[in-house]
Amino acid sequence: MTQATSLGIFVAVFVFLCSIPFAAVAATCPNLSRNLSYGSKGADVTALQNFLISEGDLAAGNNSGYFGKMTATALKKWQARNGVVSTGTAATTGYGAVGPKTRAAIARMCAGGTTSAQTTPASKPLPSALQPNCPLVDLPIGKPCTGTWKEKKDAQGCTASWQCQ
Repeated sequence: MTQATSLGIFVAVFVFLCSIPFAAVAATCPNLSRNLSYGSKGADVTALQNFLISEGDLAAGNNSGYFGKMTATALKKWQARNGVVSTGTAATTGYGAVGPKTRAAIARMCAGGTTSAQTTPASKPLPSALQPNCPLVDLPIGKPCTGTWKEKKDAQGCTASWQCQ
């Protein structure tokens, strides 16, 4: 292979990779495995705070690892904006706390889906990233696309193929 051919392949791959839209939150998606509320402490609280900062609900620098009033207020904003819950209290509805509904909404958002509990039926299949039995389908690297690559899902919610749109 000539140096010019190698350079051409490199440039084509680089241009393709730069055209793939990446969500800014992907780098800050928290892995939350427990309920979090006022008074909680730990690395998972810091991860939640970093997520809320990236979403614009918490001011930068407020990622202390302690779940206090600012974190609760920021979480309430995120929950209401994303259709998770918008009334009640942490104890009654989970408003201002991280429980199963909020963890699921964050996971859906991080997997590229919708967060709204009203628009996402419980029976909808999980995204491929959360389906352990889904085969991985690679992006069609090297194939031209004038738009962006979009996933095509099968009935189980697994990525079946990619389509240029």
